[in-house]
Amino acid sequence: MEALVGRHFPLEVSSDGVVALGPDTPIHAGELKESLRTRLVGRALEVYPEVGSTQNVARKAVENGAEAGLVVVAEHQRAGRGRLGRRWLSRPGKDLLLSVVTFPPERLPAAALTITSAVAVCEAIAEVLDLDACIRWPNDVLVEDAKVAGILVEAVTRPHDQRGEQGFLIGVGVNVNASPGDVPGAGALRGQAGGEVDRTVLLTSLLCSLDHCYEVLLRGHSDEVERHWRARSSILGQQVVLEREGERYRGRVVDLSVTEGIILELAPGVTRLFPAQHVTLLPERE
Repeated sequence: MEALVGRHFPLEVSSDGVVALGPDTPIHAGELKESLRTRLVGRALEVYPEVGSTQNVARKAVENGAEAGLVVVAEHQRAGRGRLGRRWLSRPGKDLLLSVVTFPPERLPAAALTITSAVAVCEAIAEVLDLDACIRWPNDVLVEDAKVAGILVEAVTRPHDQRGEQGFLIGVGVNVNASPGDVPGAGALRGQAGGEVDRTVLLTSLLCSLDHCYEVLLRGHSDEVERHWRARSSILGQQVVLEREGERYRGRVVDLSVTEGIILELAPGVTRLFPAQHVTLLPERE
């Protein structure tokens, strides 16, 4: 028991002397490895109590020769970041913070990995918690209109002495048992699930789902990923406002493409494709 406490495993003692693990059990690499049944994602696992950001740790690992499939998990990030340079805030030991190293074929853009990862997060939430999660393009996952997860995909290149191979780091943050109180629109799965969520179970499901979705994408079946995206999209068929390079566009979302972005009907019979890069989705009232 002393060893468990020393590794930050919370123990609870009942009135009759029964000792049990309390909530917020730390994520343990050994336990995670035993429960994973994946082909690529999770080939190697690194779990840290605290890092600057999992993306930075994964990037350094690639520079040192890490292969595709490495998953970096942290209990806390001092400098987590989201899309467009925003900060990603979380409470220690409460959420899921991870990065996955990938080296997909050149034909796959970062946006495809963002959507594929968002679909995987939604499927894991549905499987473990039976909650209906949806995707707010380009990188947010919502449950009952509250943002519970975000995806950040960043390019990474191997050192020149290792072929200079281009890859991507898939960063995932999920508000599991706590939400950042000062972030408008944010929520946590605990509130939606009605109680404490086992992070290891959710992480295992997420990695298995991501492994499956990524393999489907590599086999060239982006249409299957798009089908799941359409089913879970919060904006398909809706009026939205986009901002790109200082310009705002208002229209109805008429279609979605994993590799190219979204198609907006700006006026009757007038459509335009918007890729995810440098685009911000604004509230329709703006």
